[in-house]
Amino acid sequence: MTGTASHRPRILIVRLSALGDVVLTTPVACELRRHFPEAHLAWAVESSFAPVLEHHPALDEMIVLPRGWAKSWRSFLKVWREIRARRFDLVIDVQSLSRSALVGWFTGAKTRIAFAPPQGREIAPWLATHRCAPTQTHVVDRFLELLTLVGINRPEVTFGLKETLDEASWAEGTLERMGLGQPYAVINPGAGWPSKLWSPDRFAQVAEYLNRVHHLPVLVVWGNQAEREWAEIIADLGGNRTYLAPPTTIRQMMSLLRRASLMIASDTGPLHIAAAWGTPCVGLYGPTNGEETGPYGTRHIVVQAARYRGKHRRRAPRAIMEAITVDMVCQACAQLLSEAKAAA
Repeated sequence: MTGTASHRPRILIVRLSALGDVVLTTPVACELRRHFPEAHLAWAVESSFAPVLEHHPALDEMIVLPRGWAKSWRSFLKVWREIRARRFDLVIDVQSLSRSALVGWFTGAKTRIAFAPPQGREIAPWLATHRCAPTQTHVVDRFLELLTLVGINRPEVTFGLKETLDEASWAEGTLERMGLGQPYAVINPGAGWPSKLWSPDRFAQVAEYLNRVHHLPVLVVWGNQAEREWAEIIADLGGNRTYLAPPTTIRQMMSLLRRASLMIASDTGPLHIAAAWGTPCVGLYGPTNGEETGPYGTRHIVVQAARYRGKHRRRAPRAIMEAITVDMVCQACAQLLSEAKAAA
């Protein structure tokens, strides 16, 4: 695919949700920009997850879809008109589900690439003009396999997240006011599915261990009210140097994760944001497969004590996550901190 002075190729990435999946898709944007520097590159994303893509250097445009857009005929038609008017040439449907496939189909693009079954599900494979049967294990590498259909066969993996000067200033000021210099660890107790949750008292024991053995303060981040209640339990039980984070936007949380020396969380958006920054991560995995969706890169450890073999991962039994012991997580933390110290 090449551009001319009269026509820049117009490419649309479709990854509507969720936060972690959007982060894990950013290498697709980086590779498209690297190989097609003259292209107009846009990304269709739902509003709840758009902030993570703000200021991304690979993108010319974000098409932000309102929450629930597919449930209302008025919103449905509005999205159709807006996307159709942009006249895209190529669609990369990374999500490959019905909603994302409809967005790609709205464009009328001659080339619409999606995953073949079983990675591509619902109506997505049938609305695509070209389908990719992935062979890689990790989802980042699978997502990049879609680009083989446009001639990109040796992709590099870069995430390209960016921080503004105002965001950096906010993070540094917040840490200073809390008495938190570097290094510090971050714990995120929340998760998108109940089946991914690990108990707050166990997180608190890990925080107390990091305080006592490694003299490392711990910052506990949270999103909604339920997560705040869990974070308060961890801060109360986790030792004198375990702190409750203030309310944050997604962008502010990203800045706090960028400066951390260690991140501990289950398979959720903040874990993948931290890994994309290069922060060493300990990922706690139960209903999802750490080999497929673990924090990407070599500076991370996945702790997975049991595998869930059922089809309904959102409803996996609590015993899957409870099989992860505090000692397992503390050992993983110790290993990453030791490796970081040796590298320094």
